[in-house]
Amino acid sequence: MTPADAATGVSVLQPVTVTAQAGELTQVSLTNTEGKLVAGALSPDQRTWISSEPLGYARSYQLAATAVDAAGLSTTSSSSFPPCSRRG
Repeated sequence: MTPADAATGVSVLQPVTVTAQAGELTQVSLTNTEGKLVAGALSPDQRTWISSEPLGYARSYQLAATAVDAAGLSTTSSSSFPPCSRRG
């Protein structure tokens, strides 16, 4: 997951990405402090998810992702981070 959990100085212009190291992503959600989902897209091979809209200034975000490996084992990871609070 990029940015990593508790990352600081996150750029609101850089996309958030999630990559499954083994297997495929089955669910990804990125929400802001108001609970609004941030749009994103899953790659055709279902290994990478990339946000498709910029983050907001002075807002915290929660990221959660679930992946399933070839053996059918499911793994869930989460991250939370504040974006950059000012421009520049």
